[in-house]
Amino acid sequence: MKIISLTPGTGSFHCGSCIRDNALVLAMRELGHDVLMVPLYLPFVHDGKDSSEGVPVFLGGVNAYLQQKSKVFRKLPKWMDRIFDHPSLLRKVSVNAGMTSANELGAITVSTLKGTEGFQKKEIDHLVSFLKGKEKPDVIMISNVLLTGLIPALKKEIGCKIVVTLQGEDTFLDSLPAEHSKKAWQLLHEHCEYVDLFTPVSHYYGDVMIKRLGLPESKVKSVHNGLNLSEFKESNLSLEPPVLGMLARLIPGKGVDILTDAFIHIRENNLVPNLKLKIAGSKLKSDEPFLKSVQEKLTHANLANEVEFKYNLTAEEKVDYLASLTVFSTPAEYGESFGLYVVEAAASGLPVVQPDSAAFPEILEKLDTGLLYKTGDYKSLANKIAECINEFSLYSEKAKKARVTCKEVFSDKTMAEEILANIEKA
Repeated sequence: MKIISLTPGTGSFHCGSCIRDNALVLAMRELGHDVLMVPLYLPFVHDGKDSSEGVPVFLGGVNAYLQQKSKVFRKLPKWMDRIFDHPSLLRKVSVNAGMTSANELGAITVSTLKGTEGFQKKEIDHLVSFLKGKEKPDVIMISNVLLTGLIPALKKEIGCKIVVTLQGEDTFLDSLPAEHSKKAWQLLHEHCEYVDLFTPVSHYYGDVMIKRLGLPESKVKSVHNGLNLSEFKESNLSLEPPVLGMLARLIPGKGVDILTDAFIHIRENNLVPNLKLKIAGSKLKSDEPFLKSVQEKLTHANLANEVEFKYNLTAEEKVDYLASLTVFSTPAEYGESFGLYVVEAAASGLPVVQPDSAAFPEILEKLDTGLLYKTGDYKSLANKIAECINEFSLYSEKAKKARVTCKEVFSDKTMAEEILANIEKA
């Protein structure tokens, strides 16, 4: 099968969607399919081999922004656009991602969803021209519904199956100013009529988007995320001292603050003597004020010296970091569509403690491991972490078995095979 995959990059930090899409493309190639990965907005930050190597970035973030702001940039020749699409410039700009105001972000989201009727028409034309220069694909895979503004042009000019992954877009859309959010959802509903197949990353999230977008259930086939898990090391699960850790983008929604509250509660009430905490993940400049408030809270509790922060880990550093933990928890409470970090933790043989909401019950049931706490209740989280460590022989044994299960159920090959089977039937 000949496939084109369109995926946004982040430029400077690891993103679960990018890691998942990169793994999917590489696995499909291993299965004998011809897959072209095309990065959008920013270059990829990936684990291991870059599946987009040699392909230029389209809809570059700088050009998209400038064309949103000024007519002049909508008329610049292609050779000048390439200057603003240079990978080094895009990576530099991406470090300040998140600095755009909510109103500007809403406006550019709506404009992009308008497709060739929006201010980014020239960028979309460049992409379509590039794709038309390639052999016609059997299918174009689109990483998320925020890119569905491309579909009318792709259907008209390329004319193949369109498959759209659903992975956490509702949270972003609902965070936009009300008028932009409403318009964005309306445009999504219109574009989704032309999609041949939706592949949400969990049954939970498939149900969410079926309701939000009025999708026909016959077009929605949930496929759990998968990764190449061969490089993950098994933790020795040391209790001298026990180490609690998380791994995610270090923003409020991912639970840094509630995990900190739970840790302070554990230590102040001596639920787990000598427990240490490690907080690791992607950090941008815009995240610094929030992280400073977390550090101040730890200082006030006289626990700052018991906590270690690690930022923007490489793939190798991530593997070593997970292997250094005893228990894992990333208490994201905003309605996580999947949570690749849970799979990575399970592949490291770690017991996990997650909220009893969103996709987490589904994932932990599949793995037959871990504990669920009452979402929004840091004391419940603290008690479950304490239970996990105080009954460690039970939960560590389940985690060791889950490590084997994880590498089968949540492998990149399993994900690729399921998606390919669904594409064939679409």
